[in-house]
Amino acid sequence: MLSDEEYKREYAAIPREAKLVTTYGMRAGEQALSGSINGQQFHFRFHKNWETLISLNDFTHARMEVPKGEPPAMEKNEFSGDEIPVWRTVAEITVGPIKRKVPVSVSKTNIGAPRLGRAFFEDLVTESFGNTVAVRKKSDSLEQGKKSQIAEYKIEYDTLPDVAEIRFRPGDHDHMIVDAYINGKLQRCMFDTGANEFFGVDQIRAAGVTLPAKPDGAAAGWAGKVIPTWKVTVPIRVGTITRRLEVAVAQQGVSMPLIGQGFIRDYQYTIDRAGGRMILHKKTSKSFKDSSPEKNSLYDVPCTIENDREYVHLMIGQQRFSGTKVLVDTGASSTIISLPQATAAGIVIPASAPYMAIQGVGGDLEVRQVTVDLRLGPIVRNDFPVLVGGTHGSAIGQDFMSGWRFTVDRDRGLLRFFH
Repeated sequence: MLSDEEYKREYAAIPREAKLVTTYGMRAGEQALSGSINGQQFHFRFHKNWETLISLNDFTHARMEVPKGEPPAMEKNEFSGDEIPVWRTVAEITVGPIKRKVPVSVSKTNIGAPRLGRAFFEDLVTESFGNTVAVRKKSDSLEQGKKSQIAEYKIEYDTLPDVAEIRFRPGDHDHMIVDAYINGKLQRCMFDTGANEFFGVDQIRAAGVTLPAKPDGAAAGWAGKVIPTWKVTVPIRVGTITRRLEVAVAQQGVSMPLIGQGFIRDYQYTIDRAGGRMILHKKTSKSFKDSSPEKNSLYDVPCTIENDREYVHLMIGQQRFSGTKVLVDTGASSTIISLPQATAAGIVIPASAPYMAIQGVGGDLEVRQVTVDLRLGPIVRNDFPVLVGGTHGSAIGQDFMSGWRFTVDRDRGLLRFFH
């Protein structure tokens, strides 16, 4: 739901201590807090459930985007005991001086006053005194936890090899398939540098990992649909590298486990598709310095890092200067351009353009296939088929990168191509 950097910014903006005044709720003895969603005021009931729950009418009243399609999940009505259909999404909620983005369930039926889930107070200490709730940060425990994590990370980092080679084989749609040991259990996984580690419930349970009782996070893919997730930390070994990584786990929609950015953190990586291998150089090693030649204006493309993802600017059609910002995604078999970016680049979708569906986290996305001229550094593709659809960004897939060996040099901010 939030990247590490976004979470740090959000948490830093929360005051060290705050006092929230409560009012009476719907039922005897129940307390409520005044707050807002998108500037619209509500009285929120406290609740032990993780997600905040709000009716569709109230959600619409707050001028939030109405969910599309039928609700994909069910939740028990705490008053009647009936199962009610809900959509899953995220929303920014403000209570007093505290503003947080939290998972929200939107009920198709009326549920009375919205309830505020415990995700809002996830890393805060709360104490009630009459009609006041005192809130303070878990600064000491968080700082201690941070120190412990840093110590564990240093120990792990010292054990990582300076140079490593990961062998992969092409899977469906030319995905990179590797043999990985998850908690000591062998599994076939997809290596995807455009994503973080992501598993299905059955896959993580097959590795002997127990999940918490309820999901504690959320994720969304190209389709933009938000789904609930669990977060667990597991040891993962591929080749000669072993790391303890936090992975997101979803109930459904994960055909094969994904290993990605978390695993190759601290390494510069080169992908050699013809040789079926990924070559990793530890960033503090001599081999890393030796593997970084001087910049070449023809074969090197500026690359920016945002939320641990790598982006470049792709020239589409007649674009000459700024280009279109796209994700470098080794897990995408096809190149996809979002509708807003396609419009901005002057792409016209003919009436005869075929419809297609791409699968991913959160469901399917309907796209249209068109042909355009593309340029990125030394790669020129004329009348190249791309998929146009969705509103959640664009990515160059392996169809575009085919035939080229490339290195992502994060220190220099370059995507470097080789013959």
